[in-house]
Amino acid sequence: AFAALWRLSGRAAREFMDAPMLASTPAQFWRRYNRSVQQFFHEHIFLPCGGRRAPLRATFAVFVISALIHEYVFGIIIGRVQGYQTLFFLTQGLAVVATLRVRPQGGMKWIARGATLGFNLALSVLFFASWNEFLPFYSRPLPWPLAGW
Repeated sequence: AFAALWRLSGRAAREFMDAPMLASTPAQFWRRYNRSVQQFFHEHIFLPCGGRRAPLRATFAVFVISALIHEYVFGIIIGRVQGYQTLFFLTQGLAVVATLRVRPQGGMKWIARGATLGFNLALSVLFFASWNEFLPFYSRPLPWPLAGW
């Protein structure tokens, strides 16, 4: 809402998203998703942790911090730590580190987009398991490996 008002006043604002569903890799997805938070993490986590000199370490550090923040927030809301957010963000972090330099071309780009979308959808069960704890929306129980965490 603030960004919309800012733009309506004639000022420039950073786009919130850059078509993340067109991402060909998990790394590209996170470059395109939530760009305002991405900028904060880039300046305050990525660069101090090594930045371009140690991109794998710095990138994974961003996901570790994000996992801790999400786990903390959901822990406050739910009243206990579940571990879903940690598992989600650390798995995403490993996938991002593995695909940092991957740039699919040609027909492989479409296959990679489908694989990235499938990966994100499959992993989203972890993220939304925490939401389901305080705002039930799943019509069925969580898959057996996640039930009862």
